[in-house]
Amino acid sequence: MTKLHVVVLAVATLSGPTIAEAQALYGSLVGSVVDPGNAAVVGATVQATQTGTNQSRSIATNDAGGYSFPALTVGAYDVTISKEGFQTFTQKNLLLTINSVQRRRGCDYIAVGRRR
Repeated sequence: MTKLHVVVLAVATLSGPTIAEAQALYGSLVGSVVDPGNAAVVGATVQATQTGTNQSRSIATNDAGGYSFPALTVGAYDVTISKEGFQTFTQKNLLLTINSVQRRRGCDYIAVGRRR
Protein backbone atom coordinates (compact mmCIF):
# COMPACT_ATOMS: atom_id res chain seq x y z
CA MET A 1 0.00 0.00 0.00
CA THR A 2 2.83 2.41 0.76
CA LYS A 3 4.44 1.90 -2.67
CA LEU A 4 1.18 2.78 -4.42
CA HIS A 5 0.94 6.09 -2.56
CA VAL A 6 4.53 6.98 -3.49
CA VAL A 7 3.88 6.32 -7.19
CA VAL A 8 0.67 8.38 -7.18
CA LEU A 9 2.43 11.22 -5.37
CA ALA A 10 5.30 11.15 -7.88
CA VAL A 11 2.90 11.28 -10.83
CA ALA A 12 0.94 14.14 -9.28
CA THR A 13 4.16 16.03 -8.53
CA LEU A 14 5.55 15.54 -12.04
CA SER A 15 2.31 16.49 -13.75
CA GLY A 16 1.67 19.51 -11.51
CA PRO A 17 3.81 22.08 -13.39
CA THR A 18 2.38 20.98 -16.73
CA ILE A 19 -1.16 21.57 -15.48
CA ALA A 20 -0.18 24.95 -14.03
CA GLU A 21 1.51 25.99 -17.29
CA ALA A 22 -1.56 25.02 -19.27
CA GLN A 23 -3.56 27.51 -17.21
CA ALA A 24 -1.34 30.41 -18.29
CA LEU A 25 -3.36 31.75 -21.19
CA TYR A 26 -1.31 34.17 -23.28
CA GLY A 27 -1.10 35.57 -26.78
CA SER A 28 1.29 38.01 -28.44
CA LEU A 29 0.87 41.22 -30.37
CA VAL A 30 3.61 42.20 -32.82
CA GLY A 31 3.61 44.99 -35.38
CA SER A 32 5.19 48.04 -36.92
CA VAL A 33 4.22 51.67 -37.35
CA VAL A 34 4.94 53.54 -40.58
CA ASP A 35 3.99 56.89 -42.09
CA PRO A 36 2.29 57.33 -45.49
CA GLY A 37 5.71 57.19 -47.19
CA ASN A 38 6.27 53.76 -45.57
CA ALA A 39 9.04 55.16 -43.34
CA ALA A 40 9.32 53.75 -39.83
CA VAL A 41 7.82 55.87 -37.06
CA VAL A 42 10.44 55.64 -34.31
CA GLY A 43 9.46 56.30 -30.69
CA ALA A 44 5.69 56.11 -31.16
CA THR A 45 3.83 54.98 -28.02
CA VAL A 46 1.84 51.79 -28.47
CA GLN A 47 -0.67 51.02 -25.72
CA ALA A 48 -2.59 47.73 -25.52
CA THR A 49 -5.60 47.83 -23.19
CA GLN A 50 -7.54 44.67 -22.39
CA THR A 51 -11.18 45.68 -22.67
CA GLY A 52 -12.48 43.21 -20.07
CA THR A 53 -10.15 44.34 -17.27
CA ASN A 54 -9.08 47.81 -18.46
CA GLN A 55 -5.46 46.83 -17.73
CA SER A 56 -2.96 48.30 -20.16
CA ARG A 57 0.67 48.01 -21.18
CA SER A 58 2.65 50.56 -23.17
CA ILE A 59 5.88 50.43 -25.15
CA ALA A 60 7.71 52.65 -27.62
CA THR A 61 8.44 51.58 -31.18
CA ASN A 62 12.06 50.70 -31.92
CA ASP A 63 14.41 52.07 -34.63
CA ALA A 64 12.54 50.05 -37.27
CA GLY A 65 9.12 51.23 -36.05
CA GLY A 66 8.48 47.78 -34.57
CA TYR A 67 6.86 46.79 -31.31
CA SER A 68 6.10 43.56 -29.47
CA PHE A 69 3.90 42.55 -26.55
CA PRO A 70 5.07 38.93 -26.10
CA ALA A 71 2.79 37.75 -23.28
CA LEU A 72 -0.64 39.34 -23.10
CA THR A 73 -3.54 37.63 -21.35
CA VAL A 74 -6.04 36.38 -23.94
CA GLY A 75 -9.05 38.53 -24.68
CA ALA A 76 -10.10 41.60 -26.60
CA TYR A 77 -7.74 44.59 -26.76
CA ASP A 78 -7.89 48.19 -27.87
CA VAL A 79 -4.53 49.21 -29.34
CA THR A 80 -3.69 52.92 -29.46
CA ILE A 81 -0.68 54.40 -31.26
CA SER A 82 0.38 57.99 -30.67
CA LYS A 83 3.28 60.31 -31.35
CA GLU A 84 3.56 64.08 -31.31
CA GLY A 85 3.02 65.47 -34.80
CA PHE A 86 0.86 62.52 -35.87
CA GLN A 87 -2.80 61.71 -35.45
CA THR A 88 -3.59 59.12 -32.78
CA PHE A 89 -4.71 55.79 -34.21
CA THR A 90 -6.86 53.23 -32.35
CA GLN A 91 -7.69 49.65 -33.35
CA LYS A 92 -10.61 48.40 -31.21
CA ASN A 93 -11.53 44.85 -30.20
CA LEU A 94 -8.41 43.10 -31.47
CA LEU A 95 -8.87 39.50 -30.29
CA LEU A 96 -5.91 37.58 -28.86
CA THR A 97 -6.32 33.84 -28.42
CA ILE A 98 -4.28 31.21 -26.57
CA ASN A 99 -0.75 30.75 -27.94
CA SER A 100 -1.46 33.04 -30.89
CA VAL A 101 0.59 35.84 -32.38
CA GLN A 102 -1.30 38.78 -33.87
CA ARG A 103 1.02 40.30 -36.46
CA ARG A 104 0.04 43.83 -37.39
CA ARG A 105 1.69 45.17 -40.53
CA GLY A 106 2.58 48.83 -40.83
CA CYS A 107 -0.09 49.45 -43.43
CA ASP A 108 -2.70 48.62 -40.79
CA TYR A 109 -1.57 51.70 -38.88
CA ILE A 110 -0.95 54.08 -41.75
CA ALA A 111 -3.40 56.59 -40.22
CA VAL A 112 -0.81 57.32 -37.52
CA GLY A 113 1.27 59.02 -40.22
CA ARG A 114 -1.21 61.72 -41.18
CA ARG A 115 0.33 64.95 -40.01
CA ARG A 116 -1.84 67.53 -38.28
